[in-house]
Amino acid sequence: MKARRAANSSAVTKAARYIKFVEWSEADQVYVGRCPALFAGAVHGHVEAKVYKELCDVVAEWIINIEKRGEPLPAPSAGQGSIHKRILRGSNPTR
Repeated sequence: MKARRAANSSAVTKAARYIKFVEWSEADQVYVGRCPALFAGAVHGHVEAKVYKELCDVVAEWIINIEKRGEPLPAPSAGQGSIHKRILRGSNPTR
């Protein structure tokens, strides 16, 4: 159990090195969360904070799986230029 917690903690720390985007999709009427440096897919939902939390969890899972396969992680995207992390906050812009 301690080893699993340590792996998750390490993955969460490494996940902070990647920019995550959460934005409102007019077309889908949901918030969409992405981490383009790690994967092409997205998470989505109606509550922005929940989408961000789920995105962080998915990023950590991706990191764990990449490391389990013995593959190198992509270069970190946070800290590249002036944007370190972008989290869009606020209520649904259409309401």
